[in-house]
Amino acid sequence: MEDGKLDNLIKRYLDNSATDEEIQALHDWYRSVNNRPALSPYKSLDEESSAKEKMFAGLQQQIRNDRNSIRRKQFKVYQYAAAAAIIIVSTFYAIKYSRSNVDPGKYYTTTTTKYGEHKTIHLSDGSTVWLSSGSKITYPRKFTQQQREVNFEGEAYFEIAKDKLHPFIVHTGQSSTKVLGTSFNVRSFNKQDYIEVDLIEGKVSFTGKNSEVILLPKEKLVYNKAKGRINKSTFKDVDAILMRREGEFDYNNVSIEEIAEELTRNFNINIKVEGGVRDCAFYGRLKKHESVDKFLHKMGVIVNATVTKSNNGYLIKGGGCK
Repeated sequence: MEDGKLDNLIKRYLDNSATDEEIQALHDWYRSVNNRPALSPYKSLDEESSAKEKMFAGLQQQIRNDRNSIRRKQFKVYQYAAAAAIIIVSTFYAIKYSRSNVDPGKYYTTTTTKYGEHKTIHLSDGSTVWLSSGSKITYPRKFTQQQREVNFEGEAYFEIAKDKLHPFIVHTGQSSTKVLGTSFNVRSFNKQDYIEVDLIEGKVSFTGKNSEVILLPKEKLVYNKAKGRINKSTFKDVDAILMRREGEFDYNNVSIEEIAEELTRNFNINIKVEGGVRDCAFYGRLKKHESVDKFLHKMGVIVNATVTKSNNGYLIKGGGCK
């Protein structure tokens, strides 16, 4: 079944406008894909999983509502309910297992990194992903569809193999970044209210809730998740982006609170910030072989804050910036 037709059938079922013939078509589609991974037209695994849960809940309510119907009608409802349940449950659990590394069908892999941990992943198409600390990526063991799609959360540097016939799409919640062959860095943590994409080479198309923007080399965007607003700008220091994957961090007008969160993730240490210094902007660089202790004390002097070290980590405290 074509993706567009399948998309329409599923959405008609969700709004309770599907006919008996359309429900039967969904049943037939399931049987045709029974021996291969269940795919759908949704933009991400999260969106598809949510839709399947909604469909299943609607199915249960439909069965409860029809319990007092005549026997013939009740039989018909259960007949279609059974067919729909097979589609919903099998697809939902296939996705759920793939995201939790169980992956019984061996179609998807989920790789995660703990705080202080970094991993390099080589995808089946020749692309490479440098996964930063506290991040997660779900990807097919082998790309077999028209589009090469992955689901991502956290920070990573992507070096995508060129393939004009098969675009590469990085899904980050309700947004996505589409490329053909390029190198770029993405930051998209659930706890942060923004997504950042820095393009090194090639060309990417970023799509948010209400807007879309094209990035060219040495351009970056910051996407406000709540407002759906995109701010595009340029940057000069390509090396600063490349060195992030090696553990060197360059800060240009970044708040002390955000720096503390990033160092906590990447070095697995506890850093707390108190007082007005939390919002102070900092300009500086944590070099690759520089100790975090030395960097924090240097930063404290610059922003007029005291840095105290204890068994529980670090406390940065101050009343404001110089």
